[in-house]
Amino acid sequence: MNSNKVRFGCRQDGRPMDALELPPWAHGDPYEFVYRMREALESDYVSLNLHHWIDLIFGYKQRGKDAISALNVFNWHSYEDLDKNHTGNVDQKLLIDSLDNIGQTPIQLFTKPHGERCAVEWVDPLRCTLDMKTVAIHAFCARVARVAILDHERVLVMCGNGTILLYRLLVSPVMRRVERSLNAHRAASSPTCNANSANANGSFSGKHSTGAAVSSVVAQASSYLLGMVSGTASSVSPRELADNTAFQRPSLDIVEEFEQRVPPLPLGMIPNTDEKSGGPCETENVAVLSLGNEVFVAIGGLFDNSIMIRHLTSTIAIPDERLHAHYDRVVLVAASADSKYLVSGAEDTTFIVWSCHYQRQMEKPCIELLFAVYGHEDNPTAVSVCPAVDIVATASRDGVLMLHSLSNCRLERSLRHPSRFSIDRVLIQASCYLPNILYTSAVDNVIHQVSINGVTLRSVAAPGRITGWCTTPKQSLLITTAPLTNTSASEEGCGMLHFMHAFYLNVVKSVQCPLFTPGDTLATCAVHALNPQIVVCGSAHGTLSLLRLVSPPE
Repeated sequence: MNSNKVRFGCRQDGRPMDALELPPWAHGDPYEFVYRMREALESDYVSLNLHHWIDLIFGYKQRGKDAISALNVFNWHSYEDLDKNHTGNVDQKLLIDSLDNIGQTPIQLFTKPHGERCAVEWVDPLRCTLDMKTVAIHAFCARVARVAILDHERVLVMCGNGTILLYRLLVSPVMRRVERSLNAHRAASSPTCNANSANANGSFSGKHSTGAAVSSVVAQASSYLLGMVSGTASSVSPRELADNTAFQRPSLDIVEEFEQRVPPLPLGMIPNTDEKSGGPCETENVAVLSLGNEVFVAIGGLFDNSIMIRHLTSTIAIPDERLHAHYDRVVLVAASADSKYLVSGAEDTTFIVWSCHYQRQMEKPCIELLFAVYGHEDNPTAVSVCPAVDIVATASRDGVLMLHSLSNCRLERSLRHPSRFSIDRVLIQASCYLPNILYTSAVDNVIHQVSINGVTLRSVAAPGRITGWCTTPKQSLLITTAPLTNTSASEEGCGMLHFMHAFYLNVVKSVQCPLFTPGDTLATCAVHALNPQIVVCGSAHGTLSLLRLVSPPE
């Protein structure tokens, strides 16, 4: 869709090049076209057949008898070496015109068949039977404000009173070996996928918004992109496990004795304005920074309108640092996934973006003010920052969502909630094949999805009252919910963990999480940055819940 009216030139018949004609399976939606094309190009099927393409373009099938048998022969002047022998017999203008229209063959890099990619990766937890293990830590933590999974198989627990606990995780990841198979895409031929498969015209008969149709589209698009590269039927079989005995032991467990403990904050340092039990620290005003090999915790809400930086992993005593920039109490603190940026929001209606790096010589973090956001007219309610898409998203109680660029510190666009409700949560999904931004309000519990350019994609009702959410390494979104209606105090506590499709926002799998205390709910969740099997949740009454794989994929 050439909505910006970019001039792409003209065809040979003089007609101007304008909008792209989308294939039927894109349903006229350019965003779905981009998502499915990226899904196809980055699929296992393409990865396992990529060596055939390398052989054709850069390898041994580029020239000689192998090129002839592969029907990979072009005009002689497109080859780098051959055109030098015929330069004197050919008009240079005709040669240049031919190269402009046909192109030039790349330099031959390999003279032997390229090796096949043998991928070994974690089993997608969505293909397995899941359950939750609940561990009580209320003796040390009355309320879990935030959990964060560190890179080295440790989980950080931030308690409501400011206590920081560090636990060791026992991870036994279940791996799968991606192999070629003559049974091309068994998943695409299942009854579920047949209901959404393409008909003779190439269009889908079922709902294109469901995730079931995607696998068949991947097979079609991948085959289309590869063409006749391999010459033989090839696919991936996700059923292959490297070790079937992996399910005889828990995929995730925890050492219930904490490895390290940082004492709580002094009483009154953070005013408990909401009078919540367990302390004043909230998920929204706590962020974790991993700089170098050190871990720091940024805490807002302090009485002096500052941000406290607490050191966690150092063996030497390092005093807490303070960041002063706001003129009112800091209520929001968020960090980017790479810990290079920290964003704070205060009741003075301003947001401040900080740049972070670690000073090894001084053994302390260096956090400097990058720029401030002054455009909001009401108290801040949500923030999310993502360097991968160069965006920091800030929201306020009046329903305004602002997107600023991290690189040039300028406002890119400003949006507003469709119903002008307060925007209470914002999440940037950079790992999705089509990066997008989600926001929701506690008033109606509807998840709104917009593109990076601010175009509304869809709005979906949440499967409950959202209490926490985060992205995963796969194409899914993790959401913890509580019942929409108020439950009785005598009822057993129970939280729900939902995996939603990152683009279509349909619920793919739900896991019930039993909790010990009546009325308890899940308050926060975290997923490992690389391994989607490591999921840890924290509850409002001091428990940790671990997601575990209990049976292999069907």
